[in-house]
Amino acid sequence: FSIDSAALVELNELLAVRTKAYALIEPMRKDGQIGSSQEILLTLNESEDYVQKVLKHVENAELSRLFIVSGVEFGKTLNAIRHPGEKCPRCWNYHDQLVAVGNEHVCARCAEVIKRI
Repeated sequence: FSIDSAALVELNELLAVRTKAYALIEPMRKDGQIGSSQEILLTLNESEDYVQKVLKHVENAELSRLFIVSGVEFGKTLNAIRHPGEKCPRCWNYHDQLVAVGNEHVCARCAEVIKRI
């Protein structure tokens, strides 16, 4: 079987961005500032080539899942901070705002799932 060389280059660039992000996140976990990467709001450096070419065109929710963080935004430098929002008790991600569904307060995504059940 063969691997498309262009796809391999893109995968390596993606992994490089993720490695840089985790170089910021792991010390925060080791220092006890966070318990998991899901507590992070990640800022990607919008001037990096791979961010411009690929990541800027990916939906924010997908970027959050890709980096295993609660939020991703774009800025001038790569940065990771503790997400200032509230933790959803269903998905454990942090959000700026939770919504009431019955007696629970959950994120909008989880609220849609609960409503369908």
